[in-house]
Amino acid sequence: MSEFTKAEYQADIKIKVAEVVNAILKEETTLDEGTDKLHELVDGDQWIIYNFYDSVLAHTDNPNAVHDVYGEEIPAKNLDDMKLKYAFCAMYQDCVQLFEEVRDEVKDLMVAEENIEYYLEDPFVADCLEASLEEWDASMGCIVKALEPATVNYFGKTA
Repeated sequence: MSEFTKAEYQADIKIKVAEVVNAILKEETTLDEGTDKLHELVDGDQWIIYNFYDSVLAHTDNPNAVHDVYGEEIPAKNLDDMKLKYAFCAMYQDCVQLFEEVRDEVKDLMVAEENIEYYLEDPFVADCLEASLEEWDASMGCIVKALEPATVNYFGKTA
């Protein structure tokens, strides 16, 4: 029996990806460094640190991701070390897959943010933009839907 539910596991994956997306949009990291940031987040995750290997492997979509990294022979000191590698690789791959799903939308948000900053210098454009910002948020809401229940904050708006 798993320590955590699949819904809790999936929410944790979404939160990690949302954290990376927020860091990218705040220019704390780059889009290309997103997977490196995910690696750090998974490495320090409670599911990995506190030995909930079985929970990860029960809920992941990538139970054999370890073989993509290590091949057929997984170097391990003992059974716990092997389970750790399976769990880490599985969780990391789950995060990377979700990140790749929203990557193009993150690019679009970055371009849109640059365009908005440029056009906001014109007061007329700024007024028009403010009036339609709610409508624009709805059109860009697909990234938020992909990451629910995690919160994504962009342009000062929380979705």
